[in-house]
Amino acid sequence: MSTSFHVNQHDLEFILKQIKIAELHAGGMSTIAAIQEVYGVSAQDAALMPAGLRTVDGMDNNLLPGQEDFGASGTPFPRLTDPVYVNDQDGDGMPLNGPDGVVAELHRRPNLPFSPLV
Repeated sequence: MSTSFHVNQHDLEFILKQIKIAELHAGGMSTIAAIQEVYGVSAQDAALMPAGLRTVDGMDNNLLPGQEDFGASGTPFPRLTDPVYVNDQDGDGMPLNGPDGVVAELHRRPNLPFSPLV
């Protein structure tokens, strides 16, 4: 089985833009400002574009102001609802290594048409 990988001019231009954004960011520019400079868009549009290389620690995963740390390592994930914890030690669990036995019995019911008793 052969596979082919084709890269066209548009792909190369996109990759080059991502590299330019990463270089600007490494030079101290914010990712939003770098995307604005490379693509020539507003800050609002830059925050929503699938552009820019993210850092290993997850900083700048979210480019919206005030949300830069969302998804970054070591950052707590904000809850939208109250947590509900289940007591797993109250004895209602299913033993995984319990004794063998019949899980369900099939009783023949004479009122069913497939029953051999009919």
